Amino acid sequence: MSLTGPVGRWRAVRTARSLPAGLVLIVLCAAVYLPGAFSMPPVDRDESRFAQASRQMFESVALADDNQSPQLHDGGLIVPKVQSTPRLNKPPLIYWAQSASAAIFTAGDPTRDAVWMYRIPSALFATIAVLATWRLGCSMFDPRVGFTAAALLAVCPMVVWDAHQARADQLLLACTTVTMWALWETLSRARSRPSSWLRPTLWSALFWIALALGVLAKGPITPMIAALALLAFCLKSRDWRPIRALTPAPGLLIFAAITLPWVIAVIDRVGFDEYRAIVFGETVGRSGSAMEGHAGPPGFHLFLLVPLFWPGCLLTAISFVRACRRAQGHALPRPAGFNENDNDDDAIHVPAPITVRTKAFFRGLFARAHGRHAELFCLCWIIPSWIAFELIATKLPHYTLPLYPPIALLTARGLLQAAARALKGVDDGAALLGHRIWVGVGFLICAGLPLGIGITFGPWAIKGVAIVTACFACWTLWRAWRRVTMNQLGGAQTLSLIAIVITYAGTLGVVLPHADGLWISPKLNNLIRAHNPDNDRPIGAVGYHEDSLVFLTRGTLDKADDALSWARENPRGILIARPEDIDNADMRGPSLTELGRVRGYNYSNGRLTDLIVFRVGP
Repeated sequence: MSLTGPVGRWRAVRTARSLPAGLVLIVLCAAVYLPGAFSMPPVDRDESRFAQASRQMFESVALADDNQSPQLHDGGLIVPKVQSTPRLNKPPLIYWAQSASAAIFTAGDPTRDAVWMYRIPSALFATIAVLATWRLGCSMFDPRVGFTAAALLAVCPMVVWDAHQARADQLLLACTTVTMWALWETLSRARSRPSSWLRPTLWSALFWIALALGVLAKGPITPMIAALALLAFCLKSRDWRPIRALTPAPGLLIFAAITLPWVIAVIDRVGFDEYRAIVFGETVGRSGSAMEGHAGPPGFHLFLLVPLFWPGCLLTAISFVRACRRAQGHALPRPAGFNENDNDDDAIHVPAPITVRTKAFFRGLFARAHGRHAELFCLCWIIPSWIAFELIATKLPHYTLPLYPPIALLTARGLLQAAARALKGVDDGAALLGHRIWVGVGFLICAGLPLGIGITFGPWAIKGVAIVTACFACWTLWRAWRRVTMNQLGGAQTLSLIAIVITYAGTLGVVLPHADGLWISPKLNNLIRAHNPDNDRPIGAVGYHEDSLVFLTRGTLDKADDALSWARENPRGILIARPEDIDNADMRGPSLTELGRVRGYNYSNGRLTDLIVFRVGP
């Protein structure tokens, strides 16, 4: 039955908001988040640091006192530590979640853990963010928009890659999305009924709870996004009732009850001055100067949006422009040639000169919005925070991840209009250029990922899997491009989703975990375990200090500065060193025995690495 008729549309809407639609999204998330999560070795550097800190937190409560090390486990559940170094630059919620996951899957025995146990929370939080986006879209627009946006968010490379890693970004995404969902529901009700400053509703309570959890996930990011969005929405709509609807008085008490106990406990452990210095460095420090060399020019995040949100970026630009017009309403001056009797809100018949359009844009930017509140809310969610992220000196690709849900919602809204042939401007010159860029980036992803990894770093069997994966994915994408040329953008988007799922299944599920040339630390660890089965020898490394090896050696790795000095201080140790770190005359004596050699590509610093494993002493 056609979905364009009244009955077909009614059935599509009913299906998109139903429980089976949610189950389909969960299956989609499992199909793209689980392949490779169990077989991929620990990834440098952030994932290994998070996983090791969570493991030490787990061990601090699960191991007997006589099996604990004061240097590793004295932080308990309050102060996360990587080896003996406190890791307070990230709040504890992700460590608690990962520790709980490992405790569940190991039945409380830390010696049986594996890195995939610390990755499971990321996959779960990513799925929660997808489902929250779906329900938010059902409330704001149309259930079909919510379902489509959730699917686009679920498969975009930024979300999928982070969902495979034991990091805090998916927890932040889930907390922020739920916070903004609760904020939208609160705003919607504030326009239709009076509210009290002191009597919280279910949605306002959920807002403050999710906001507090966002702070415990990754500091001030969630409050910044929510505050900027709320302020922009109130300014544009000239309506301040939403602030009262959030019931700030009891809300702040809820927020404090969730966040302050940990803050007080940390200050009691490390001192107020040290904790203040850490918070200052992670907020003001990252804003003013590029931390750890992570700098980028203005437009850094906008440029990366195309590959990191692919394939959902097909109509993002034109959907964003459409949302601006619909949010602004009649306050935005219409371009020259616009027919006031034309009911098609997307019709632009004669484009105005660029100067006219620029002036109209800035007048509309500060004018009162009289249009649709759903589009206005999404724009207020995106624009202020996106500008803030572009202005911050430290730039990493995942910083804008909490802004992907509203981008997906606006894109899905435009996509459904395009599928119904109701979106104008999709066949003009700029749109056609955008479509070509979209398909070009798609071929780079669908072919470049499996072939680049498999051909370069994998054995022959993996090279074959990479070729097959690239062929199937590119063939599906070619069919999607054929749909684009016929202006069948809905079908093209569906085929592109299938293409990216094929790419993930082959690349993340098979090619990447078996790309031996990339995984140096597992090879070193296998050599160490083969010659140190009782794990009673100290382990030192010179010139290779990656956190994945720290995780694989369960925090016993000693990062040495000088090979000869370390060998003299540890006469029964196992030493990892580069050939240039070894003085042949002094070191290749009877006290040093070569156990093996590992060569590979260190993706953390972009260099080929040659390492030798020695046994010191007999």
